[in-house]
Amino acid sequence: MDFIAKYGSSPVDRKNVPAIDANGNEAEVKLDSNETVAYIFKHMTEAQFGELSFFRVYSGTVTTGTDLFNSDRKITSASARFFCSTARRAKPSTRSARATSARS
Repeated sequence: MDFIAKYGSSPVDRKNVPAIDANGNEAEVKLDSNETVAYIFKHMTEAQFGELSFFRVYSGTVTTGTDLFNSDRKITSASARFFCSTARRAKPSTRSARATSARS
């Protein structure tokens, strides 16, 4: 996770990113708006917690229940729960995920 925070692109580095909209058309997303934009960089199924998605928020805020559009699967789903992951442990978290403009 530290690798993603340190070496992954930041909204400071890129103001716009290419994306696919709900109709399958190419679109450009501005990362300096309040609209939620997140990139899932790892998805897995874990016996104790079920399906897990590791993501980075580039703009906006993701909270429990936020509807997010998955451009690969062409579906909208709500974020259910948040966990803070450390090694093999995951603790439930009540915090929301929001974009940060500075690199760590």
